[in-house]
Amino acid sequence: MGKKMRIVVATDYSEAALNAERYAVQFAMSVNAELYFLHVYDIPFGATPAGAAEYGHTAGDWRSSELKCLEQHRNELIKTMGIRHSELKGECVVRKGTVARQTAAGAKSLGADLVIAGTHGQTGYRDVFFGTHAWDIIKRSQVPVLSIAEESVFSGISKIVFAAEYRDGEIPGIAFLDNWSKTFGSSIDVVHVSSYAQSKKYESETFQRFSLKIRNSVTDPKLKVRLMKDEDVVEGLDKYCRDHKADWLAMSHEAPFPFDRIFFPNNSVTRKMSLHTHIPLLAIPDYYSPEVSFFLKLLEPEQNA
Repeated sequence: MGKKMRIVVATDYSEAALNAERYAVQFAMSVNAELYFLHVYDIPFGATPAGAAEYGHTAGDWRSSELKCLEQHRNELIKTMGIRHSELKGECVVRKGTVARQTAAGAKSLGADLVIAGTHGQTGYRDVFFGTHAWDIIKRSQVPVLSIAEESVFSGISKIVFAAEYRDGEIPGIAFLDNWSKTFGSSIDVVHVSSYAQSKKYESETFQRFSLKIRNSVTDPKLKVRLMKDEDVVEGLDKYCRDHKADWLAMSHEAPFPFDRIFFPNNSVTRKMSLHTHIPLLAIPDYYSPEVSFFLKLLEPEQNA
């Protein structure tokens, strides 16, 4: 690659985040990418003086303290992994505000190609990373987000499963991922899980049309497009990933228009998989292309924390 891949790994210093950091370090080194550690902090209520000048001084001191803490954390992490500081390119970045908003904004300002963060929960994958922020980060990010389950261990990326819902917005993401995966030396299976709520004939015709769109956009003959039946889409995808030893599960998600958040908060398969998948989940924005990702900015104007 001419330009090095640039990865942002978000951390809140939790055990789940620590596992995601280890994964991110190993992945970044395997593809010779730059890795930026990002921590979002907030100044506790009542911790700042009333005077504007004093607040500015205190806020600056707080930021310096947070940055020093993150740099120390990063250095200790790579040392325990047996990696020299000079072997891992990248920097530490801290931002003040809310996690989802500032993670997405930080990735944008750094020109990141990928955001990595960890999932946590009693089962290792039921809860979203940073508690309830996973879906918010995925929706706000203009670049793909890779969420890492607590039990995930990096061992290369040989197989990627892309879960498709027959949306036109998925096609650019599949083409992007196919091109990107050449860096990893991985193969891709595009899979649609159906409960056959419609007739088998209708399902077959829809699948064939979608497959043709993929073939017109992707030239890799090794890419497979498959249709499988399961009454539960999430369980079906999970089983396919296990049976085919997938290293990543990839999906595209639709633009987060306000009415979608208000009236249909739980209708997305991507959201459900962000709660249930036990392997890394790569969420790619619909119609994603690195060259035109600025278009996503129009869908949800950036707000300052």
